[in-house]
Amino acid sequence: MEHSHQIREFLLTSQGARLVDVYVGPEGVLTGSMRRSQEAREQAGAAARTHEREARQRELQRRRHALEAQLAALRAEFESVAEETDVFTRESLERERLDAEARSDMGRRRGSGDGKGAP
Repeated sequence: MEHSHQIREFLLTSQGARLVDVYVGPEGVLTGSMRRSQEAREQAGAAARTHEREARQRELQRRRHALEAQLAALRAEFESVAEETDVFTRESLERERLDAEARSDMGRRRGSGDGKGAP
């Protein structure tokens, strides 16, 4: 009679005998308590990796929020400087306009025919 040559683990349960695939790990074929022990270590490792991944995601999110706050502060500072520059520019242009008018007025008065100004 033909049969499988694969290694199997037999479990005797209250429902009868049960065949399960063997566990092939880094240390070879494991059955019984060694298998359960290795599976528990792997589950613990998977849980630790999940925890680490989630912690890294939280750290990334924290850094993103901090960076966005810095960007908002820099934008506000830039807007303040831009506003001050606009005010300074308007005031400077107005002073230049007033100075030009004063010079023009002064020139007109000097040349107004009082005999003291232009030749």
